[in-house]
Amino acid sequence: MSTLHREKTKNSDLIKVWFKLKKSDWHTHLYESMWAEFDWNNTFQLKNIPFYVYWISYDDVFIAELNSDKIFEFKSIIEKKWHSTYRIIISNITKEKILNIWLKYIEQLHCTYECASKKFYWIDIPLEANINKVYKILEKWEEEWIWSFEESDYFKRL
Repeated sequence: MSTLHREKTKNSDLIKVWFKLKKSDWHTHLYESMWAEFDWNNTFQLKNIPFYVYWISYDDVFIAELNSDKIFEFKSIIEKKWHSTYRIIISNITKEKILNIWLKYIEQLHCTYECASKKFYWIDIPLEANINKVYKILEKWEEEWIWSFEESDYFKRL
């Protein structure tokens, strides 16, 4: 998790919410769990960057309901918060030094990231970041076999 993203979520009372995944997607998981702030009106604000879930990004507001197992399950998005999300899978030939340089650079562009391992990263691109510049970097480094990437949720800037 980037320093900036860690600071945004520090000292918050967060609740785990489960998002059901499509069986047809590239992974074998049935659910992804993420942290969200709860406002006592059954609305939540996402405080993770999704890895498996499409169509939702950091800070989006959504409805979740308690199921019979007393677990909050996502139901629907009610407000988008101008963030975009990209998934990155690091190439086997990428050296850690090069990856660290890129991660520092992505933070300088006002983006945050989380990782599941040294191979899987996901990036949050907030409204204040230049998404066109970030996307060009993602493309360039994909062409150079540093990683492959895919768009998970794109919020079009006006």
